[in-house]
Amino acid sequence: MTVESTKTDQPQRTRRTFLHEGRKVFFVFFLMASFGVLCGENVFVLLAQQRPDRTKAPELGPAPQLTLPPIQKRALSNGLPVWIVETHEVPLVQITLVVLAGSGDDPAGTFGVGSLTAAMLDEGAGSRSALEIADVVEFLGATLTTTSSFDSSAVRLNVPVARLSEALPVMADVALRPAFPQAELDRLRQERLTALLQARDDPASIAAMAFARIVFGNTHRYGTGAAGTAATLKAFTTADLRAFHSALYQPTNATLVVAGDTTAAAILPQLEQQFGGWKATAPVKRAEVPAAAQLTRGQITIVDKPDAEQSQIRIGWVGVPRATPDYFPLVVLNTTLGGSFTSRLNQNLRETHGYSYGASSAFDMRLSSGPFVAAAGVQTDKTADALREFFNELNGIAASRSAPRSWRSRRTTSRSASRRSSRPPPICRVRSRSSSSTRCPRPTSSAMSPACRRSRRTRCRRPPRATCSRRGSRSWSWATGARSSRASARSAWAPCAS
Repeated sequence: MTVESTKTDQPQRTRRTFLHEGRKVFFVFFLMASFGVLCGENVFVLLAQQRPDRTKAPELGPAPQLTLPPIQKRALSNGLPVWIVETHEVPLVQITLVVLAGSGDDPAGTFGVGSLTAAMLDEGAGSRSALEIADVVEFLGATLTTTSSFDSSAVRLNVPVARLSEALPVMADVALRPAFPQAELDRLRQERLTALLQARDDPASIAAMAFARIVFGNTHRYGTGAAGTAATLKAFTTADLRAFHSALYQPTNATLVVAGDTTAAAILPQLEQQFGGWKATAPVKRAEVPAAAQLTRGQITIVDKPDAEQSQIRIGWVGVPRATPDYFPLVVLNTTLGGSFTSRLNQNLRETHGYSYGASSAFDMRLSSGPFVAAAGVQTDKTADALREFFNELNGIAASRSAPRSWRSRRTTSRSASRRSSRPPPICRVRSRSSSSTRCPRPTSSAMSPACRRSRRTRCRRPPRATCSRRGSRSWSWATGARSSRASARSAWAPCAS
């Protein structure tokens, strides 16, 4: 029987047959549970897998197998390296020209020239203006972007395979023959100056700039942002950009990376046609960024920002370069500390205490030693408490985790069970002596605040910092009604101190 042939009265007859009074049919649904169906006389039984055992952490399974496609390394006639990775699932091709020239190559006194040069590449190139480049890229269904970091710059083209031959000449013009028009330079200069002004009103931006300056100093390149300063931006000319481009954008200082639905035999002739005539004009000389001196003592810097919604915290020091032999151990360490949502910093400051929407840490590894930073925007009146938890985690990551790890596992397990099995007590809104509205829990037991029992409009007589807690459940502040996930060692509700 098909759906189309079903008569309109058949569902009603089925309902009367199976769901009349005296017949009981139970349907049990388990999310993500495998089940079997045993058919008897109008009886259906759904068998679900057993409830998971949450008293201990699950055992690790076998490591997943990662199979990467091979990298085919070729070179054009001018020596430009080409790396090709074939992936034929989607009819797209991604071509990236990576040039080893970034903000770390900015000459002294011209901080920001490398970043501005990369931004100006697609603002007019070859015979096309900036608008004409944007129009042709959009018509081809492609994306063409330019980026820059402290270590390198890149031109990226993502295009359907059918349009590759039309898009490659545009990419070649942008990378090799930028025009650097004065009008576009003036526009980008003004945009960046405006962004610097706006950053002064953003506490997170202020914290980032102050942190870099304190850790690396005024003269080190990493002590100033990649975009430079207002003074250097105002001084740049098109001649400065052309000089930076001609000195460092050379085929001997670049690599083409191709990934997508193509083959080496198909893509190499097209790349040779567009990039094979790119000739080196002079040897590339990159100035090495000196290693910054490590901080020798702790220091606290406070930047007063009135009316800021949060306190922005940045804690860190000089980190390590990308070439460190400890790269992979540090990646694992940072993932545990603050590199993921389930990291210790985020679980502590966000999930456990509710001080922040998110806390993180990162090693910014560059050619020279970049910064290590732990960061969060926290509730202003919890700044001191948040700093204490930051240092607890930073100090604890180096300690033995055998005993604390077991405690942490038990705490997480009990907290998860508490979320499923209980609800926080209802609250009543009360008035304090200062007429400010606060919250007081209203449990139904004798632990209820006398003020809450007598009236909802009287102040809570509990001391401001007293809390009542039970092991394995959330605790509530009598004064604020704020919820905390900190577990107590008591086995029953304990009355607050009067």
